[in-house]
Amino acid sequence: MHIEQLKEVTTPAEMRAEIFRLMQHDPMVCNVMRMADYNGLSGEDRYLILAYHALHELARMKQMVLDN
Repeated sequence: MHIEQLKEVTTPAEMRAEIFRLMQHDPMVCNVMRMADYNGLSGEDRYLILAYHALHELARMKQMVLDN
């Protein structure tokens, strides 16, 4: 199984482009961005929701590693 990796970027514009690229590979990114489009959310709200879900998944994965 291949997990699409993030490219190393440094600027906000590059980060934004990388997030849009990941929409093709990551269901969480795709779902958040589509939901934001559907609801007409601002860029700030869009990325806030994406960050929250990413942090939630990170915490869940850390817990899984500790449990194993």
